[in-house]
Amino acid sequence: MQAPEHSMPVYVTQYLCEQRHCIVAMAWEDGGAETRDTVEHKLLSITREMKINPWCGLCGSAKLHFEHALSPFATLAEAMPSLNECQEAQRLTREHFARLPKPN
Repeated sequence: MQAPEHSMPVYVTQYLCEQRHCIVAMAWEDGGAETRDTVEHKLLSITREMKINPWCGLCGSAKLHFEHALSPFATLAEAMPSLNECQEAQRLTREHFARLPKPN
């Protein structure tokens, strides 16, 4: 399969705890306006705006780091169905954990 002429590498940047639980993530095209630094800045802004705790809600770790990885997709448009599916799965998981009793 040949990549479209206008394709740019699509990366996924995740803000992870030390056990690799993802706090927030973003897909972006390399070669556009986004850079690793601007994506990291945007993800930190999102966590503040959405009032996301600066620690992992699953394991409690406050040791967070960014990880950038090349996706298998040639364009963001090609990636969107998979990204939307993943986002919906994460939403359902978040709702499930929200219904569980909270520890004292």
